[in-house]
Amino acid sequence: MRVRSILILLFVLIGGHTLAAQDTLAVAAWLEQRVGSLRTIATNGGGDFRAGWVEELEIRTETDEFDLGRQEYLVRLSPSTPRIRRAQARFMDITRQELNIDQRDFQAEITQYVLEELFEIDRLQKALALQEQLLVVLQDEQTFITNSVGEKGYNLKDLIQVEEAIAKLQRTIQTNRTQLATLMEDEALPATGQLLSVPALAARLLLTTWAGRSGRVFSDQLNIAQVDAEVALEKAEQYRFIDFLQLRYNGPHDDLLQERVSVSLGLELPTSASRKLKLEELSVEKLILEQKITHRRTLDSLQVENRVKTLQKQINNWRLLTQDIDRQVARLDRLRTTGVDAAYQSPDLLLFLQETILKEQLNRLDEATGVYRSYLELLDDAEVFFQENISWQDVSSYLIE
Repeated sequence: MRVRSILILLFVLIGGHTLAAQDTLAVAAWLEQRVGSLRTIATNGGGDFRAGWVEELEIRTETDEFDLGRQEYLVRLSPSTPRIRRAQARFMDITRQELNIDQRDFQAEITQYVLEELFEIDRLQKALALQEQLLVVLQDEQTFITNSVGEKGYNLKDLIQVEEAIAKLQRTIQTNRTQLATLMEDEALPATGQLLSVPALAARLLLTTWAGRSGRVFSDQLNIAQVDAEVALEKAEQYRFIDFLQLRYNGPHDDLLQERVSVSLGLELPTSASRKLKLEELSVEKLILEQKITHRRTLDSLQVENRVKTLQKQINNWRLLTQDIDRQVARLDRLRTTGVDAAYQSPDLLLFLQETILKEQLNRLDEATGVYRSYLELLDDAEVFFQENISWQDVSSYLIE
């Protein structure tokens, strides 16, 4: 039993862990394979908009005292202008870009979801390796206590406690294996060894400028451009001097001198009060929008800064745990190899120290999981996943060393 425990300890010291042999894929290739069919680029579903030369066309006919022989016909149209047509085309082009906004939102959500899966697979792999090692140690403790009940101060209570710990750990291992199998299905495992280590992530965090980063800048620009396009359209319509052209034809009459055809022209002055009011409303709307954007960007920037600070605290906690584990491992290795204190060479104490180290490593893994989760949230807040036509290769560059 002691040789077995020592081998387990050595395995812990070198930090190795193995799972069932399975092919692996590079992170970028795994990401693309995982949801390649879902993460597509939006197409312009509306096609090119072509504004008409006629704003409004009205055709009417009336009878005179229900006499179909004396019919009246009227054609009335409101013409457009080149300036209006250009403004309408510009307004529709900007409005259609909302398709891209919606697609970018979808891509960012898909990216976030898949990256959470990736880090969860990495966590499950590492957790299973440590838990399987811990299970061996607990089983050795069970064997030792079974043989020592009534001696060296051990009793049935100690045996029951270690058996309960073994049963609980076995359930956890089975749950994690099932979860990992569910995530992977029949796909190859991602090469999670490529992922950023916590120290590498900390270094990258310091090298990246996060101050002033704000999410959804493109959406803000589009919203302002829409208001500007609406203002341009309203101004173009304001200088449409010809309001309408009208042609009226009265059907045959007994009186040959009666006027049968009349042409009317309607003009509209640019000093219309309703037009001025509409432009003023749009001007105020733009000011309110710009103010809201400024306020929200300030809050977004503060959120990014707070996210960075939270990450730095989490990384510091991870480092403290690592230092504590390193001290425990160094002490155990020193005592085990030099035999400074014979008490530390007893099997029960050796097993206890191994158990403590493995549990601390599991705690450190939980801390690392929190670091990666906060890092993904930071990338999302900083609009990294919202870039146009971003590829999985680009995404993976934020994750691998």
